[in-house]
Amino acid sequence: MSAKSLHVTLPEKLREFVELQTQKSGYSTKSDYIQQLVRQDMKRREQKKLKNMLLESLASGRKDYTQNEWLAFRDQVTKSVSS
Repeated sequence: MSAKSLHVTLPEKLREFVELQTQKSGYSTKSDYIQQLVRQDMKRREQKKLKNMLLESLASGRKDYTQNEWLAFRDQVTKSVSS
């Protein structure tokens, strides 16, 4: 996976926070710390999407899911939980 640079401007207080958290959390660079924050946000959003899908499914009252539908849903949940 190729990486491209992204310039981010932060107020002094946020910059200091990022520097402190980078050191305290054992990240090699501020970039590593910020990348992890983005990954965590991506995972949180995917989990929220799956939760909403499940709630919509339950609310629909549908009970006739095919084997393939259940397998696809299980795969989505497994992927979300393990990543």
